[in-house]
Amino acid sequence: MRKTCEAIKKDNFYTSVSKLYKNNDGRTTVCQDCIKELFNQYTKTFEDKVTALYHICARFDWYFSKKILSEIDEGDTNFLSTYLRRTNLGLNRVKTFIDTLTECGGIGSNDSIIQNTILPASLTERSLDNSSVEKEYSNEWVGEYTVKERDYLDKYYAGLRSDYKIITENHRDYARKIAKASLYMDICFEDMMKGEKGAEIQYNKARETFDKLCQSAKFAESSRSINDVGLGSFGKIFEQVENEEYIYKHVPIKKDEIDEMLAAFQTIQKSL
Repeated sequence: MRKTCEAIKKDNFYTSVSKLYKNNDGRTTVCQDCIKELFNQYTKTFEDKVTALYHICARFDWYFSKKILSEIDEGDTNFLSTYLRRTNLGLNRVKTFIDTLTECGGIGSNDSIIQNTILPASLTERSLDNSSVEKEYSNEWVGEYTVKERDYLDKYYAGLRSDYKIITENHRDYARKIAKASLYMDICFEDMMKGEKGAEIQYNKARETFDKLCQSAKFAESSRSINDVGLGSFGKIFEQVENEEYIYKHVPIKKDEIDEMLAAFQTIQKSL
């Protein structure tokens, strides 16, 4: 892992979920001070913080979001850091710059995307595109969800099936409910971090529902048996002993010559 910045040898880095930094403990290889300085240079060049932020996100593979920008005051003296903290909340925390391009329907060979699809309406003549937040009914998830929400549910459900033994239809039903509860809990958490009124109460209720579903389905980490993590038949025995359910079953074993000799030796010792 890189211990110091490539430029000025400092070690205060921003976190990142980009694959570019997976071998650097999920941290950028350029320190916060250098990135902030580069952001300031871009701001002077483009005479606009939003355009500067777009180029910073493209360079360091961070998610660029018009929605998050609309919630930040451009006069914020910590504009860049505030934006990056917001992108680490809820569903946005796993997104990178490729998600920005995907949501905009792709990109051409130049930066016209900035004028046409990236900048908010206050900076262009184009209105905000709401196609990425339109909800459609999903038969699989029995409800209306956006594309990103369905993607979250699919990935969470796949993770549950990978981590646990989900065999019966009852298990699958619980797994889907847990995925939906997790999604709702993340949405409530994001609202709570924004300081919205009543969001903390909704988050606590969502978390309580999520925990109850996990316990009922026995998917909670604490309820997994030792056998589930790979100790085989020994895991079953350990679990039965802990639950006071283990009953020893004697299985006679045919003695060989060595066993006969040991038994005879013990008889001789007793007779002395």
